Amino acid sequence: MPQEHRSDVALKCLKPDHNTIANFLRDNPKAIKKVFRATVQTGKHFDLIGGKLIAGDSTKLRAQNSKKNNFNQAKIDRHVAYIDNKLEEYTRALAENDGDNKQVIEDEIEKQQQRKDNYRILKSS
Repeated sequence: MPQEHRSDVALKCLKPDHNTIANFLRDNPKAIKKVFRATVQTGKHFDLIGGKLIAGDSTKLRAQNSKKNNFNQAKIDRHVAYIDNKLEEYTRALAENDGDNKQVIEDEIEKQQQRKDNYRILKSS
């Protein structure tokens, strides 16, 4: 029986899950650092790496210029049109209202007006 096959039989094809791997990494930082250093030294020895890359760890960061923070003229116009429609709805509701929700509607009108002013500032920039 080949060596690899015997170990599969002995382990019954068990494989560590992500928690086991994470715990191992947490519990053995010095040994792992030594392995990484040895790997880099071996790579440098065989001219496989140049040593110019400082770090890379696949971290995903949300950019400051994400879709929420990126505006063009069409997007600003679309938002302003939406706000204008909302303001019309709130004004109609305010006129039809008998006073129960008057303050809530006025607050919404003020909020939408502030949003519209912010888009006007973006538009003029």
